[in-house]
Amino acid sequence: MPIEILKLVNGETIMADVIGTHGYKVDVMNPIEIRVEQRKDSRAVMIGVQWLPLIEDENIVSIDSQHIVASMPINEEMREMYFEVLEYLIRPELYKKRQQEQYEQIRTMVEMMAANNEGKYH
Repeated sequence: MPIEILKLVNGETIMADVIGTHGYKVDVMNPIEIRVEQRKDSRAVMIGVQWLPLIEDENIVSIDSQHIVASMPINEEMREMYFEVLEYLIRPELYKKRQQEQYEQIRTMVEMMAANNEGKYH
């Protein structure tokens, strides 16, 4: 599945699984809009938001290829972000469960580290 970033003529940037082309149309599945926002501390942060309503697990949209200014494949870090945002939008209960499990793992590791360092001062 080639997941790509697409820059559209209206200025929007989307990330989607490009599943095919036919004529002047490009079919994408589960598109999310990528926004870059400035934080108060002057750092830029990238946010993935719903581009079109995600009605089903496989939300397929055809885009006129003349509306695409540029496209490029994404790196592994962007791929992870894409699937995390997609999970949050499509299956929020699963996303929350996974986040809670990660929190519990970190809490357990911190407790183990604290127990191993009891009485040891440098």
